[in-house]
Amino acid sequence: MRGRPGAPYFKVGIVSNLGSHALDLAMAILGSPAKVTTFVHQDGIPGLGFVDNATIVLEYPEALATLELSNLVTEQVRPRRLEVYGRDAQALACPFNPAGEHKPVLDLHTGGVDSGASGWRQYPASVEPFRGDIEEFAACIQGRKAPRFSAHHDLAVGHALIDIIGESHVDEEIA
Repeated sequence: MRGRPGAPYFKVGIVSNLGSHALDLAMAILGSPAKVTTFVHQDGIPGLGFVDNATIVLEYPEALATLELSNLVTEQVRPRRLEVYGRDAQALACPFNPAGEHKPVLDLHTGGVDSGASGWRQYPASVEPFRGDIEEFAACIQGRKAPRFSAHHDLAVGHALIDIIGESHVDEEIA
């Protein structure tokens, strides 16, 4: 990847660093976006020359997803969070990576607006970071399990990320 003409390599900073992780999760839930709008800023160290604060809006026929990526997070032990909102349910997963004293949890609300506070349930997640992912990866390599996502999904995520950072030289879309 060479970068945009006149722009330094990886000028998009935080988008290159964390964007693929957040985008992969959003696309696992919603698929390929119909439209992407990116807002990027360099707000931290003056003269750094790299994006350190970004919001990416993914548009779908019946949904919106926002990805917020920042090097400016003041509490670095909980920088990653996934929020999903629907008519009948919502889910909040925070943090993805256990750190410090914070244990990852999933808060799930069902029953829509009418269920109010009684609709919330909390499910603790494993405090052993990435163990399940590593075991699943090993099983895939050993042929004991099929990968969770297809190569097509991975290509679609990669293509969308390249479109987001403005370095796409590919005309066709991967749906």
